[in-house]
Amino acid sequence: MAEPVRRSARFYDEAPLAVIEILSPGDRMKSTLERFAEHQAIGVGSTVQMDPEALVTHVFEQSNLIRRELESLPVLGQPVPFVTRELYEQLRG
Repeated sequence: MAEPVRRSARFYDEAPLAVIEILSPGDRMKSTLERFAEHQAIGVGSTVQMDPEALVTHVFEQSNLIRRELESLPVLGQPVPFVTRELYEQLRG
């Protein structure tokens, strides 16, 4: 697998491979969708929103937030374990 980060660079100048956001009480749908569309426009591979109060996960796909529990995230064409059910269980625990 190719190195996702050029180690010789003084700063990271590529789009993140994934963005995981935790929903805050003050988040508004319009600003969230705009921000996630910006992520998509710059080439972020996966954008995920997690709600620690309702214990639900949304994935941003084709300009929509889709409710989905995850087992993994695709990163550079490979699945990386990201089991949201287990993360929520740790929060409750």
